[in-house]
Amino acid sequence: MRVFLTGGTGLLGSHLAEELRSVGYDVVALNRPGSDVAFLEAQGCTLVEGDVRDATESLADLMAGCTHLVHSAAIVYGGSCWPKVRAVNVDGTRNVLMAAVKAGINFAVHVSSVVVYGTVEVTVTEDTPLDADLPAGDLYARSKREAEEVAREIEEEHRIPLSVVRPCAVYGERDRLTALTVAKFLKLPIVPLLGPGENTIPVVYSGNV
Repeated sequence: MRVFLTGGTGLLGSHLAEELRSVGYDVVALNRPGSDVAFLEAQGCTLVEGDVRDATESLADLMAGCTHLVHSAAIVYGGSCWPKVRAVNVDGTRNVLMAAVKAGINFAVHVSSVVVYGTVEVTVTEDTPLDADLPAGDLYARSKREAEEVAREIEEEHRIPLSVVRPCAVYGERDRLTALTVAKFLKLPIVPLLGPGENTIPVVYSGNV
C-alpha cells in the first residue's frame, strides 16, 4: 500500500505518517516549499513539494503510483480572512480529491472536525445531523462543513470510496499550539479560568486518532 498524505508536517499528519510507516506502508508526503520535514524524513517518507491549492493535474502527477489518500491538510486558525481559509480548506479539498480521482486512488480519507456539528445541546454521535447553527464568525467550522459537502459530492459523482473522520481537539507530541498555550497558562501566577469552571472540552491524543 502506498499512501499519499497531505498535512504531514502538522500535529495529526505527523502521527499519521509515523503510524503508517510503522506498519510498513509507503508514504508520499505533500509539503509546501520551506516546510520543516525533518520528522517525515526520519520516518522514511517520500517527500514531494506542492500545495493543496495547486492545479488538480499537478497534484495527480504527484499521486502517481499511490493507492490510498489521507487528506489532513488544513488551516486551523485563519483569523478573519475567509478567502484564505476557503482556498485551503474547501477549494484545497476539492483539488486533492479530484486529483485522487484522476490518479486512480483506491480509497480516500478526509480529515474533518467535530466542529461541523455546530452548537448542539445533545450528545453527538455519528448519526447526529449536520443542521445545527455554526458559531458566528467561526471560519474554521464553516470551512470544514463546506469541505465535507465537497467531499461527499465528489464521492457520489465519481464513485471514489471515501471515509470522513471528525476528531475533536487533538493534542500530542509535536503540538506547536494548543499544548504550548496550556503550558504557558500553567506557569502564570494565577491560572486563567474560562467560564464557570464547570465547562469541559473533548480532547483526543493524536496517536489514537
